[in-house]
Amino acid sequence: MTKIHYVLGDATKPSLHGHDGVVIAHVCNNVGAWGAGFVVPLAEAFPLSELEYHRWRHDWMTSGLGQPFQLGEIQFVWGNDNVRVLNMIAQDHLPTRTRRMALSYGALHRTLLAGAHAMAEFDAAMVMPRIGCGIAGGDWEKVEEIIVDTVCDLHGVPVYVYDLPKK
Repeated sequence: MTKIHYVLGDATKPSLHGHDGVVIAHVCNNVGAWGAGFVVPLAEAFPLSELEYHRWRHDWMTSGLGQPFQLGEIQFVWGNDNVRVLNMIAQDHLPTRTRRMALSYGALHRTLLAGAHAMAEFDAAMVMPRIGCGIAGGDWEKVEEIIVDTVCDLHGVPVYVYDLPKK
């Protein structure tokens, strides 16, 4: 049974962990906002992750064609030869003072399931920060359980969760 491995480091500069490639998974919102939290260094390291996210939203909103830009949907974006970025729409709008929790656990479950299913036939590991637990306001114990159920146990994809070193 595959499990989550915890790593001290920067998820935008992942190790291959002995695999042919890695997929950096992260949570996106369903309103097209990009500019705070993990996406800032992610876009610096992999600019196409942001450009393709905005293109996806624009195409869907203007024409209604292509993959729906909505909760539970995913988008893979090439980062470089060994790295892909997985944009997962699992945050419902932006948090507010009265609604701090914007993460949708159901959408996170669907996005991780779809992402792991697509990755299962490749020798790739999934890399991520503690997704959904920053701006989106999720609870790591619940998120961790979803990751284990959908990615590790069901598809056997190894997961590496990166925590930045304390300064």
